[in-house]
Amino acid sequence: THTYANLRREGCFCLNFLPVSCYDRLSATIEQNGPEEDEFAVGGFSLEEGKAVHAPRIGESFLTMECTLRELRDLTGQGQTAMVIGQVVRVAVEESYARGLDKRYGPEGFMMLLPAPQNLLTGEPSPSGVATLRLERLD
Repeated sequence: THTYANLRREGCFCLNFLPVSCYDRLSATIEQNGPEEDEFAVGGFSLEEGKAVHAPRIGESFLTMECTLRELRDLTGQGQTAMVIGQVVRVAVEESYARGLDKRYGPEGFMMLLPAPQNLLTGEPSPSGVATLRLERLD
């Protein structure tokens, strides 16, 4: 993929964490993911320059980790599945997400991809999904 080629060429990257409200826009970038496609434009995302690396960051992200590439290992030999090891050199977080738990872990916070989870009884894959967390106070 072009992400793999970009990592090899640039030697740095940004990890951008976007709220669930951006899910449809993120999905659009996957559907139109050809080598000539501008994923940022497809998703309607604004780009900002990284402060510590020369990789762009997504302006809509509530948390960005700017990283230098330490190791990139192609696990398939085709650039489809890779192990990426980076060193975080700068973190930027939106203030409302930095304080407390509600915003960070509520419906507008982190989302986790559940790629085709297996049925534990049959081993058959289920449809992929996205999970969010719901906070419960136990104290």
